[in-house]
Amino acid sequence: GIVDLKSFKADKILNREEMADLTYKALKVMGKDLSPKKAFDLKDKKKISKAYQDSVVRLVQSGYLQGTEKKTFDPKAQLTRAQVAQILWTLYKK
Repeated sequence: GIVDLKSFKADKILNREEMADLTYKALKVMGKDLSPKKAFDLKDKKKISKAYQDSVVRLVQSGYLQGTEKKTFDPKAQLTRAQVAQILWTLYKK
């Protein structure tokens, strides 16, 4: 499934790497094309938790997610409303 309901913690604030993992799992279930279209060129890959690295890298490479203007992913940052809107718009367009 997309989430483990026993450990999901619905009241917890979501950070960028967790959002990437949920988005990646949902896109896989939907059968979306996640093949790489570009290189992963963000500077802070080592800051991404190992559990989420594959999801983040695949979503950035396939064009579903992008980094910040500083060429980082900022994996532990909380999502802003603008970032959520951008993700939803990108998912809608693809």
